[in-house]
Amino acid sequence: MSKRYLEAAGLWKEENGCLRQLACVSGTKKYHLDGLEIGIPDALTGPDALAAMVNFVLENGYIEEARRDRLRAAREVGRGGGDCKKEYKCVVPIIM
Repeated sequence: MSKRYLEAAGLWKEENGCLRQLACVSGTKKYHLDGLEIGIPDALTGPDALAAMVNFVLENGYIEEARRDRLRAAREVGRGGGDCKKEYKCVVPIIM
């Protein structure tokens, strides 16, 4: 998983909350995420793919620490049973 893919999918922009929503969902036991709703293919919304996307950012030393801290916090919200869709709004423009 690369930063460029996340950028192309519209998930990298801090202001849209999508990456934080993914981190939150990856912290839950359910891993239920509607891929079409956030603009990424359904094959990339399963538990392994979500964990890989989040871990890519968390383990990447080139990503600023503040962003990684926000993702860690979002993952903890999911682990604590928080409502990821309410906590982190994901707004991705649909490109046709």
